[in-house]
Amino acid sequence: MLRQGAYPRIYDRGIPASQWLADYTTTDAQRVVRQVINVGDLQAFSGFLKLCAGRMAQEINLSKLGSDSGVSHNTARSWLSVMETSYIIHRLPAWHTNIRKQVVKAPKLHFFDSGLVCYLLGSIVLVICNEDTVGRFDADIPLYRRPGCLVVVMIGSVRSN
Repeated sequence: MLRQGAYPRIYDRGIPASQWLADYTTTDAQRVVRQVINVGDLQAFSGFLKLCAGRMAQEINLSKLGSDSGVSHNTARSWLSVMETSYIIHRLPAWHTNIRKQVVKAPKLHFFDSGLVCYLLGSIVLVICNEDTVGRFDADIPLYRRPGCLVVVMIGSVRSN
């Protein structure tokens, strides 16, 4: 579930998650942004989307995000706004007991779907269990839901030596 995400079409039509997420990224997400703000350089937007995925759960720094993706901070702000309106991302406001700090601190960037983040970053999910945990439970129970198992998300591609 972490790697595949929770988009219903993946499950109700039995489409492989990697295929559906690739199609979603190249058609739906980019089409929405193109229609709303007339993005001319889709390569820059694709890079921007991946950079956003890499900065998930971090404070949003528009200047850094814009310069890393080769666009201005105003363009980065505009793209983030459209992605937020399209329910691809959401900004989690800062929380602090001091109200002044809540207002001053930058919000954090989060994606609504973990599968999209995993796809954009080329990550894999490993489930590590001890031997007796694997054999003790019914095969219908996914490994990540069994007690004694640890879910590890690895970012990047796996290389074999």
